[in-house]
Amino acid sequence: MKLTSALLALLAALPAASAAQMAQAAPSPTTLLDRIKSNVAMTAGAEKERWTANIELWNIKLAQKDKLSAAELGMMKASLDRIKANVANVLYAPERERWEANIELWQATFDNAGQLSPALVAKMKGPLGVIRTNVAKITEIAEKERWEANRDLWTGVIGK
Repeated sequence: MKLTSALLALLAALPAASAAQMAQAAPSPTTLLDRIKSNVAMTAGAEKERWTANIELWNIKLAQKDKLSAAELGMMKASLDRIKANVANVLYAPERERWEANIELWQATFDNAGQLSPALVAKMKGPLGVIRTNVAKITEIAEKERWEANRDLWTGVIGK
């Protein structure tokens, strides 16, 4: 009888412990951005230019407390314009698809001064879904790591 009670108590505690462990396992936005930054340091050329502009956007977004200021929006527009111009020259279709979805997410953020309404969040889940599906297919480790961190940052902003 005592053994049964002890086992039941242990089984009851497992879901709570698992949930707590999963919550602790999620990296912070700063950790995710640092992962992108350290990984991007190993890239070059056009790819480095795209990722550097994406990092600039994340730096502004993660520092945001309220609506984005005109100065912040101006900096974001410049970074987003660099990504758009750069992505226009990407020939590898899966890479272009990831970046186009990322551009959609940034454009929606920019267009709404960083304020995400429930309707906008619902709309943003489409491009995030494209990124999720696409990233799952990446085989190159460093590329996958960058995109997983970027995906997780977006998930933190708009939810699952």
